[in-house]
Amino acid sequence: MVVLTDINERKALQAAKAADLPMLRLRRERTDQGIWFIDEQQRTVDANPAMRRLLALPLEQLRGRPIRDFVDEDGAALLRETLERRRRGQSEANEISHRAADGTRRHCVNNATPIAGPRGPLTGSVGLWTDITPLNAVLGFAQLLDLINDVRDLARIEAGALRQQSQPVELCGLVREYEGLVAGLMAQRDVRLALQCPG
Repeated sequence: MVVLTDINERKALQAAKAADLPMLRLRRERTDQGIWFIDEQQRTVDANPAMRRLLALPLEQLRGRPIRDFVDEDGAALLRETLERRRRGQSEANEISHRAADGTRRHCVNNATPIAGPRGPLTGSVGLWTDITPLNAVLGFAQLLDLINDVRDLARIEAGALRQQSQPVELCGLVREYEGLVAGLMAQRDVRLALQCPG
């Protein structure tokens, strides 16, 4: 008895995967987003250059360190909850602050995904960390400017020098823009926004 198997398709898939590897490595090394791999005991296995910059440590000093070394008590509590969901195979995004080795505090969004071994059990997880600290600074400055403008407006009202003006606002566009800013948090908390606009 002779069994013949056409392996051309399998070879083509293997060749395609092999061709993708250099590009994936390049993206991993050059992205501005941190990529942090941890094992099932929540110890660092690997981190790309962006993550090492966020943590202010070279890979040699980062390997084996538990992720909890880089967060405060609130962050540790959040990590315990999210890592338990990772054990159950759930991916999610959440905001978390961490403390780098040089003392710098960073506010990040972490998109975490469980990693299963070849036979299924969880072997760890990978997080895609985006530093939103500069965004928070800009938002804080914008809020300060708003507060200053409110105080100035109050002074004008008291002086009788403020004129009221009506301006049209495209409400649907404003809500859509806001929805884009908070989409990750909405998904994390299972909140859905149903928006119906005319036209």
